[in-house]
Amino acid sequence: MNKRFLFYFLFALLILNSGCVEQETRSRSLNYAEITGTVITETLLIDLGYFSHFPENFKVSPDSNRFAYLEEKGNKQFIVINGKKEKQYDEIGGFIFSPDSKRLAFEAKENGKWFAVIDGKEGSHYDGIKDLAFSMDSKRLAYMANESDQWFIVIDESEGKRYNSTRLPVFSQDSEHIAYEARVGGTWFVVVDGKEQNEYNNSLTPLFSPDSDRMAFVVQDQKKWFVVVDGIEGKRYDSILMNTLMFSPDSKNIVYVAKNDGNWFVVVSEEEEKIYDEILKYTPIFSPDGKRIAYAASEGNSMFVVVDGKEGEKHASILKHSISFSPDSERIAYVARDSDKWFVVVDGKEGNRYDEILKYSPVFSPDSKRVAYAVKDNDQWFVIEENSQGTTQKSTKIKEQISFSPAQAYHASSKNNFADTQFTINKTGKQYYDVIEGSLTFSPDSKHLIYGVVDSNGQSVVVDGKDGKPYDSIIFIYNGGSIFFDSKDSFHFLAHKGKGVYLVEEIAATVI
Repeated sequence: MNKRFLFYFLFALLILNSGCVEQETRSRSLNYAEITGTVITETLLIDLGYFSHFPENFKVSPDSNRFAYLEEKGNKQFIVINGKKEKQYDEIGGFIFSPDSKRLAFEAKENGKWFAVIDGKEGSHYDGIKDLAFSMDSKRLAYMANESDQWFIVIDESEGKRYNSTRLPVFSQDSEHIAYEARVGGTWFVVVDGKEQNEYNNSLTPLFSPDSDRMAFVVQDQKKWFVVVDGIEGKRYDSILMNTLMFSPDSKNIVYVAKNDGNWFVVVSEEEEKIYDEILKYTPIFSPDGKRIAYAASEGNSMFVVVDGKEGEKHASILKHSISFSPDSERIAYVARDSDKWFVVVDGKEGNRYDEILKYSPVFSPDSKRVAYAVKDNDQWFVIEENSQGTTQKSTKIKEQISFSPAQAYHASSKNNFADTQFTINKTGKQYYDVIEGSLTFSPDSKHLIYGVVDSNGQSVVVDGKDGKPYDSIIFIYNGGSIFFDSKDSFHFLAHKGKGVYLVEEIAATVI
């Protein structure tokens, strides 16, 4: 028995060393000899055939596995999903993927009537439909329908009450509740699970809290604006900035930006903060743990970031979409400008100056230790990565700045003191024509940095500084495309090459 076991063990070991055994990762085989940045599989999803150009009206599923677009043939229109043509109709309106990427719904018209098509199944026919919305669990679908000039909600093919107008159904995070706006005559109100709320002159999109137990919305009445939270009306203001109303991640607090007498200020759970000339759009933001708040404000000709009520250094400008907390909520970073140069501020420390810094950066790694951003200098783009680590070892304090240029690597500085050992490492990546907006991505284990670039060969994905295979284009942030990690060391994305759309799977780590 022992001899037989030893024989099989040695035989298996021999096969492993020969590279014949492959490890299954996701839906494809991953060879043990693969190295970082290597394309594992390249699957053709759609052959565009006679199309002379890439389709403009397309969407990518949230998991970046499915590609859908609208096509016409004669007087008919139809949806193509991963190369499969759906049924033809007289006209097709909007189409959406479900959050889990498994379902597709779209608006279709046939013989003068509109209806929803969900997973190929047609719903009831109406004079018109709009505002398709899946629930967060992807099991339910809601939309607005019109019949005889009356609008009503349709939830899972069940019709709601008729109104003069309805718009924008919103599901709660747990998919159990739904709210939407309705109008009768000249007044608007929010309907929550079929129950009509108070009437106002105007109302905006209702918002559920992350725990699904609370709801808030902004309304206008008698020329004043205010927020209604859990049915309770807040203080009246001259104006409330659009798209600033939000719940904290723990659902305990709510924040928005209001205006009185020409001045703007942030309101946190009905407590007004300091007055400023202006509050930057798309702020404030909550930290992931819901305990901290940050936003950009201006006074005179200066802008600055306010974190937990404390004002930071004044600058000429703060870049939109740049303020971000680390996943552990301990760190914060943003992009600022002084004179004609841009730079990143991480934990209050300003970085080097550049001509431009990419929108939607900087980006923190999941472990909060690394931060990356793309910059432009002398008409070339490259990625900067900062890595700050500390140890509990009591010895010499070392601060290293290591810059990796395309041609060389060198130690910039070194200083010794008695304290905790710390390392601050800056890596400068290779230069490109462009870095693709929204593509900076860390792996789930924080060990790998991936992003899309443009150079003379086309577009490609860079993995830990190594250029990937070039394509005509990489489908990233717009219309739903993204880099999607399947494990800590493998990922996939969609790419356009020639007359095809491909599902590309790569590896982000050397397999031994």
